[in-house]
Amino acid sequence: MLSSLRDATKRYGANIDRFPEGTKKMLFKFAAMTQIPAFRSDKGELPKERMFTRPEQWKVEIGDRVLITKGRFKGHVTKVLAFHRSTNELFVEQSETKKMVIPKQYWQAGQQSHVINYPKPISPRDVKVVSTMVEIGKDGVEKRTEIAADEVVFKGMYWDADYCKMMPYRRVKYHENIIIPWPRPEPVEDDAFATSKEESEERTYIPNSIVRTDSPPGIVESMRSPIMRRKYKWDKQVISRSDEKRLTPPEMPISAAKEGRNGREAENQRVDSEKADCRNGQLGR
Repeated sequence: MLSSLRDATKRYGANIDRFPEGTKKMLFKFAAMTQIPAFRSDKGELPKERMFTRPEQWKVEIGDRVLITKGRFKGHVTKVLAFHRSTNELFVEQSETKKMVIPKQYWQAGQQSHVINYPKPISPRDVKVVSTMVEIGKDGVEKRTEIAADEVVFKGMYWDADYCKMMPYRRVKYHENIIIPWPRPEPVEDDAFATSKEESEERTYIPNSIVRTDSPPGIVESMRSPIMRRKYKWDKQVISRSDEKRLTPPEMPISAAKEGRNGREAENQRVDSEKADCRNGQLGR
């Protein structure tokens, strides 16, 4: 819940990661003191480099069935609902909860009380992936067996059209011939204003030249808002000092030896020009 300070730094251009560790701890402690108790987290936010970003790190995916191995709901099979990415933990359907007081401006639809039971996230180490293994017997009858993998390993990659990315094969350790498939993501229904995938991928314009454009003149100006208060930066009549600094190329550093050589060359050129002027003057007489 301490991500508000990090989000604020992104907005106002500061980078909290550039501060020393002691200063960062002080800032996060100050942020925790200024937050209301409902949004305080029991655990601090992990550094960016320690946050999970790949399926191999999470070992589970949203929609997976898992067996809880620790806590009050030990032995229960539940479903993964979401990732708590700032702490590398999971939200599941059946989990321990804690009572929280929520201000009315943050109430959800249908909420009737200030006090709610907020689910506690659990660690991926405290769950086992559950899958259904299908075996066909000699008589041709399917036999379904529920298995819970103590540990999974990842070997091989394949293209998953539902996730639109390369996904690793998830195998049961010591029984790598058993592959636990990834759950299918829930389909997203398009509303009336959505554009279909086929229409968005259809190519309707082919340029005839890379030098000349087929766009009519003034098309860019016509797309700008005429009632916008702030003028666009390309409409400026004058440039600021910062613009002038960006447009002026920096001076290259010159070593002392090169500066002395340039000075001697300039002095020789001056002497040569004076001699030439003297000769021209004598010839004129």
